[in-house]
Amino acid sequence: METVLDRLKPIVDTTIDRLRDLPFRADPIAGARYSRITSIMSSAYKRHGQILDRALLERLKDCSRFRVWREDEFKLSHDSLKELRTHQRIEKCLRIELEYGDRESITPVDILLFDQVDNSLRSYNVKRGNRSYDGSKRRVIQTNLLRTNMLLSDYGRKAGFTVANSSARIIFYYGLLSLPKPLALSGDELDAHFSFPVVESIEQVNAYFKKRLRSIVEK
Repeated sequence: METVLDRLKPIVDTTIDRLRDLPFRADPIAGARYSRITSIMSSAYKRHGQILDRALLERLKDCSRFRVWREDEFKLSHDSLKELRTHQRIEKCLRIELEYGDRESITPVDILLFDQVDNSLRSYNVKRGNRSYDGSKRRVIQTNLLRTNMLLSDYGRKAGFTVANSSARIIFYYGLLSLPKPLALSGDELDAHFSFPVVESIEQVNAYFKKRLRSIVEK
């Protein structure tokens, strides 16, 4: 059976090739060698987040009870913005359900999951979660998440699913949560949250990425 690592190896390899060929400007203090390493590592952190969410997406596809996909342009309606500005409190916003379709703005959703056992529809965005975001970035993340949550049930119904309940969450994989519970999950909670083992497969991809990354940094 093809593993998640088998599926992700071409993506990791392409990422490493691009990192290896990155142009960089030598800093007068660091010199060429350390400037190159800094350039590679700063870009690697950003690209690793994309590999994390793809690894989780691919692993969830292995569970027979899940339907899993990505939505690059989830529509956030004018009403969702109005409701957020009116109520503001997380607890209140999480109870609001709105019609999906109107577009004031869009937001990407890394993972959408429909559980065919309990008819739940859940959305996830995946962050590395190894550093804190500033207040402005946190507000943007929380705003988009709460608006997504308001629209998710109707989005699912219009996609043809019988949705009993829905929720939108952010995964901060390495555990530094930039949003409060219940909006945020850490990586060590994922196996229990999905009632399906996902972390081992993700870590296999991480190990391969780290091995390939070290090979170009130490060269």
